[in-house]
Amino acid sequence: MRLPISAALSKQGHRFLTSVATTDDPETTARLIRKFVASSSKSVALDAISHLVALINTSFSRLSPIAFPLYYEINKASCFNWNAKLIADVIASLYNHQRFNEAQTLILEEETKLRSKECAICNFYCNLMDSHSKHQLKQGILDSYERIKQLPSHSSNPPSSLLLLFPLSLIWFSLEPQSFIGRKRRESDKEG
Repeated sequence: MRLPISAALSKQGHRFLTSVATTDDPETTARLIRKFVASSSKSVALDAISHLVALINTSFSRLSPIAFPLYYEINKASCFNWNAKLIADVIASLYNHQRFNEAQTLILEEETKLRSKECAICNFYCNLMDSHSKHQLKQGILDSYERIKQLPSHSSNPPSSLLLLFPLSLIWFSLEPQSFIGRKRRESDKEG
C-alpha cells in the first residue's frame, strides 16, 4: 500500500506509520512502536505523535488510537520532556475515540507531575479545554472546567482568562456564551 508523504511528517515517521497501517496484529504494532522509538530522535517521535493527533484528515487518521501506546513508549525514553499542549492533544484524541480510561490515566499522571504547581495545572486544563474544543468534545470541556474549579485557589474564583476561554470553547456547540459570561459575572458579584 503506497500512501502519499505528508509535508509535515518525516520520512522515518512516514515509514513507521505505513508499517503500522499495514498490520492488524496488536503485538506487531507494539513491536513496531518500540523499534520506532528506540531508533528515532525526539523530534521525529514527537513529529509522528503530533501527526497522529492532528485534526487534519490524512491517510493515517485512523491510526490516532496508537497515540496512547506511542506516548507511553516515548515517555520511557530518558531525558524526555513533554509539551503540555501535546499531552492535551493526545488526551483529547483519546476522548474523541472514547478511550476514557486511557485519557484519565494521562490526566492523573499530569496532575501528579504538576501537583505542587497549581498555576501549571490550571494552564494544563486550559490547554485541555482548547484541545477538546478543537475536537468538538463538549463533555471534555465541561470536565476540564470542573477540574479547574476544584483547585483550591480557583474553587470560587476561576481566573479571568478561563472565563474567556470557556465560552469560546462552547461556541462550537451553539451554546449561548453571553449567558454564561453574565451568569459567571453575577456569581462573582455575589461572592465579592
